[in-house]
Formats: sequence, structure tokens, C-alpha cells
Amino acid sequence: MILVLASVIAGLLVAGAGYGVGSQFAGDNSPNPTSRPISAPLSPSKADPAATASSLPGQDGPITKAPTLDPGLMASEPAAAVNRAVSPAVVQIETSSGLGTGFIYDGQGYILTAAHVVATANAQGTFSSTFDKDVAVQLADGTKVAGTVLGLDLNNDVAVVKIVPVKDMPVVALALGEKIEVGTTAIAIGSPFGLDQTVTQGIVSATNRPVPSPNNNLVNMIQTDAAINSGNSGGPLVNRQGKVIGINTQIRTDSGDNAGIGFAVPIDLAYDVAQSLVAGKPVKLGYLGVRGEDPAFGSTGAMVVRVEAGSPAEKGGLQVGDVITKADGDAIRSFEQLASVIRATKPGDKLELVVIRSGATIKLTVVVGEATTR
Repeated sequence: MILVLASVIAGLLVAGAGYGVGSQFAGDNSPNPTSRPISAPLSPSKADPAATASSLPGQDGPITKAPTLDPGLMASEPAAAVNRAVSPAVVQIETSSGLGTGFIYDGQGYILTAAHVVATANAQGTFSSTFDKDVAVQLADGTKVAGTVLGLDLNNDVAVVKIVPVKDMPVVALALGEKIEVGTTAIAIGSPFGLDQTVTQGIVSATNRPVPSPNNNLVNMIQTDAAINSGNSGGPLVNRQGKVIGINTQIRTDSGDNAGIGFAVPIDLAYDVAQSLVAGKPVKLGYLGVRGEDPAFGSTGAMVVRVEAGSPAEKGGLQVGDVITKADGDAIRSFEQLASVIRATKPGDKLELVVIRSGATIKLTVVVGEATTR
């Protein structure tokens, strides 16, 4: 089983086919595949809805109110109603090496997409933070306009493209600050294999699923069974209310084609990253500073096997052998889940941990550290 980035690269079916699920953390060179670090930078903090809803100069700000959906279609064909409302803001992005999808999220012409859609890639599907500044953007009506890549973040697979706003610019609504429930309707819109304005429907299969980004940093993604294929990358994953809940980015597959397991970057995270990119600021990343593994004999939790000197973990009192079972009241079942929680915690914020140490249960408070995009 491999993870495949869902963009079309010229001359290749998919990008990243050699990028496996084993190396889930940057810098993990340990011979023990269950021992994984959180000393390397992880993903940025979970967005504060109140903070992310603000707009930068030159932006209109996000739309968070659901669009008006055709009541007749909603009664009989809700996916068609959602597509009618959302697809006008979905675009196809063409670079010198391939194509992907994006969606207009601000009335001044700002487009969200996946970083690997616009990043420079070689024949093996390895990406760098360099990119062609100029791209072609095909609007929903087929019109092609010039686009400028403002920046990208491979740690979270998010990029922003800017176009000159057109008259009556369609804009998607974003589900900022909303809880995503497993089992709810999920609709993907994109350009699989270059077939623009393709719509597929499924459900949210899981949330908070740790998945490696193009440079192997874990991202806490939404899992969906809505069909996602090459060219869908960067397109919106939309709920039944017509609000974008994530950016489609990867599939898990044996064949390279859709097998019912796709992944999307949550919109709170994506919008938070986008605001930093538009402002020209580094994307802030959180880290704890431990290596760990899952406890033996099927026990749940995250067992600490190394604590970095001077790290937030050491300052918070974590020790080798500690098994972390809760973080801010939520159960921790694996080391990967702990990594997801650390990533989702705002750098500088306190995190309350429940730890089993030598058979005794204790509570510790750590302050999550901060790093910048590499």
C-alpha cells in the first residue's frame, strides 16, 4: 500500500508514487520503524477560528455562511445542488510540469490549492520548495487567465495562487471552526486526469488521520471515500451544506488509482497556512522534542524513548519511559496520535498531559515549542 499525491505530472500517471507510508516523520532514520521523532518541526497549530476569520489587506475575507442551495435539488439530488453552488469557484491549475485543481476562497482572486501542484518536481516525484511563479488558471467556464503563485508550504501541502479578480467572481464558503463528523457527506470537485469539473461523492471516513505530507511531515488529515484521482489535488472537499471542509491531496492505493481511501488537508489548517503565505510570513510549526513508539503488548498510549535536551518536553518534565495516555483530556492511543495533537496545538500554548510513570499516574504541563518551515 502506498500513498500517492493526487496531481498530474507531465509524463507520469501520478506524483510521489515512491513516497511510502513507512517514513511518516522527517528525519526518522531509526532502524526501529516504530520509533518516530517529534523533535523535527511538525505542522502548524490548529487554527483559532476567531483569528483565521480575519482578512489581510487586499483581501475581502473568508465567506463562512453556507451558500443558498436549490431547495428542489436538495430534496432529490443534494450532491447536484452542492455542485451547482460550489463548482463555479473551482479552477484548473496548469504548470510547466502538469496540472491540478484549486478553488477561489477570496473575492480578490485568491486561490487555495495543494503545494505539490505548483512545486517543482523531478521524474521520481520528489518535490522542492521552488516553483514556477507563473501558472495558467482555467476558470469554470473554460476561460484561461494568468495566475501568480504567492507561496507554498510543503510541510502541510498548501499553496496560494492569485489571479486578477473577474466580474462577479464566484467564491466558496469555508467551514472554518466547524467540527467535521465521521459519516457525513463529502463531495469532491476537481480535474482527475485533466477532466475538469468532475464531481464525486462519498462520506468522511475518518478525521485526525496522521498522513505524511510531500516532505514527510505528518498532517492531521480528513479521510474520505469520495473518489480522488490524479488531477484532483488542490480541489475542494465539500460538505452537504456546500462549505469547503478540506483540500484534496492524496490517495492510498496499491494500483495508483482510487481505492476508496483519499485524504484532504482540513480547511482550518489550510486557511491558517494560506494567511501566512499571503502575508509573506513563515508558517509556524509546533514541536515537542521527543522520540517515541507505541507501548508493547497492545497497550495504548505513546511511550517516550528519548527526550531532546532543552526541548519543551524536557522543560515540561517528560522522561524516557513515560507513557502519555491523555492530552488536554483526549485519549492518546498511539505515538502517531500524540504527534497529531502536538501539531494541532498552537505554539506557545500549554498542553496538559496524563502520564503513566513507573506504574503511577501523574499530570504534566508542557508548552509546545515553535519552529519555522525548513
